[in-house]
Amino acid sequence: MTDQKQETDRLDNLRQRAEDVLRQQPDALREMPPEDIQTLIHDLEVHQVELRMQNEELRRIQQDLERARDRYMDLYDFAPVGYLSISETGLILEANLTAATMLGTERGLLIKQPLSRLIAWEDQDNYYLHRRKLCESQEPQVYEIRMVRKDSVQFWARIHTSVSVDSQRTETVRGEALCRATMSDITERKQAEETLRQTTERLQIQHEIDTAILATQSPEETARTALSRLQRLIPYQRASITEIDPAQQQGRDLIVLRSDGELRTDNASWQPLSNAGQQLIATIQRGQTYQVRDIAALETPSTMEQQLLASRMRAYVSVPLLMRTVGLFQSASVRRAIPVGILSLASDIPDFFQAEHVEILEKVAASLSVALQQARLLEQTQRDAEMKTLLLHEVNHRVLNNLTMILSILDIERRRPLENKADFQAKLRDVASRIDGITTVHRMLSSTQWAPLELGELVAKMIHAALSGSPIQSDVEVLVDAPDAPLYVASKHAITVALIINELTTNSIKYAFRDRAQGRIHVQITAPGSTPGSTLAPSGPATPWHGNTLAPSALDADNEREKVRMVFRDDGPGLPDKVLAGEQYNVGLRLVNASVKHSLRHGEIDLRNEGGLVVSITFEPHEDEVSPFIKTRR
Repeated sequence: MTDQKQETDRLDNLRQRAEDVLRQQPDALREMPPEDIQTLIHDLEVHQVELRMQNEELRRIQQDLERARDRYMDLYDFAPVGYLSISETGLILEANLTAATMLGTERGLLIKQPLSRLIAWEDQDNYYLHRRKLCESQEPQVYEIRMVRKDSVQFWARIHTSVSVDSQRTETVRGEALCRATMSDITERKQAEETLRQTTERLQIQHEIDTAILATQSPEETARTALSRLQRLIPYQRASITEIDPAQQQGRDLIVLRSDGELRTDNASWQPLSNAGQQLIATIQRGQTYQVRDIAALETPSTMEQQLLASRMRAYVSVPLLMRTVGLFQSASVRRAIPVGILSLASDIPDFFQAEHVEILEKVAASLSVALQQARLLEQTQRDAEMKTLLLHEVNHRVLNNLTMILSILDIERRRPLENKADFQAKLRDVASRIDGITTVHRMLSSTQWAPLELGELVAKMIHAALSGSPIQSDVEVLVDAPDAPLYVASKHAITVALIINELTTNSIKYAFRDRAQGRIHVQITAPGSTPGSTLAPSGPATPWHGNTLAPSALDADNEREKVRMVFRDDGPGLPDKVLAGEQYNVGLRLVNASVKHSLRHGEIDLRNEGGLVVSITFEPHEDEVSPFIKTRR
């Protein structure tokens, strides 16, 4: 410090001396001693050198300042965040280039502009709230708002503000509190957060849909639950789930929902799939999604599309419900997807359904397909369990009845007197034949799990079973004429019909085909409401058999049309007149008569000789809700 002060004093003295010299007259210089002049010149030269060195130092300092200014400009103007200086009244006083670029305008146009003009209307309250907190607490504030560019495009910004005192600016009052703000563009982050939120919400709702539909047990309830929950993901106006039968090319609506309530549920009739349009059905059968962006723009809309257009729907999308199966192709396991339903959504806005909607719909359809299959399997399992329980009771009941029937047969045979040992053997064969007939029916019922048996097939099998167990050597031709629409006899009456056919066939074996090389049995079955065929129609008046309470000639015609008719004929010599008149005892025919009268509903029997024995049996179908006596397959 001492050296510096001395140097300063010396320079001041030198300057003072130079000024004194200049004030003197030129003549005074002549009067100066040469030594003083030399000293003065030396001091001036030294000072000149010092000035030159000071000038170089100033230039170096100026260059350093310029470099510092450039660094400041690079740091301030080209920073990755926007910088703003804001007055207490909310005016922008300073802004860097990054801020101007974010706002899509020139920096000069930002100066003296209210910052509120650049903030979206929805976030004005948020901005004023944080600005007030900053002024009151003087503590930094951080918040996120939507800013508006010059082209009116919005973007999300993260604002960090703090308070400082401006002591340098001349445009404002010195000491005025200013707000320093940094601004970062967080639009991408916000978009990612929104995408994550939507994905999370969608997954949550899809999980709720999966949980809800898997918790339901009926297909209708499963469909209703899925569509109601789907409304939260896709705001449709109309939705439907259609069950389809690929084999029959038919479909029916399982449920139809509208956004304001349910339109129709279950019990809809089956309709041809062609009503939905060939292009839609072809796409669904390939397991692909079908979409129509504007129904009104279609040149030839299908019946379904016309119905949608009539209900003011303009766009729809249909997704197949696929059943996954595994099959064999060239000795290899092949997975196949068979469409068993269609999930459809419709909107009154053209081109409403976008790619994300289709993606959601396809995922829901995959879960819904599994749930519907499980619901169907559960229903089928419950029906099977109920049926097996019913069949178990039926089997127990049938076994008891069969044992009772066997005891009755044995009792009838016991009452018939025996003349010799051969007669006893014949009686045992008859009993064995009847029991074998019952066994045959049981085998047929067991093979169908005690489902109703087709009447024509039952008659044919009983005739062949009786013939194969007989000792005759005749070649017997058997012909059974049954209706085109098969008739079915319930399990609890199948044994009665089998016993009747067995007795009639056994009777033909004994009396019609004895000592003959060939024979013929012809049975004609006529459904209720049909007219008997001419081949077996009686050509003359029927002979009422002993024990009948009503002869055919006295039967009411209307009642006859409501009955099943079964006519049995052989080509033998027929029955003796005494047997027809009831004067001669015949165990088999007595058993047939009792079975028709007591086991068949309103059963009637007539016997006559007409080119052989002709037995005509009529009875009414027994309508039973659990196990109907006669069913006609539709």
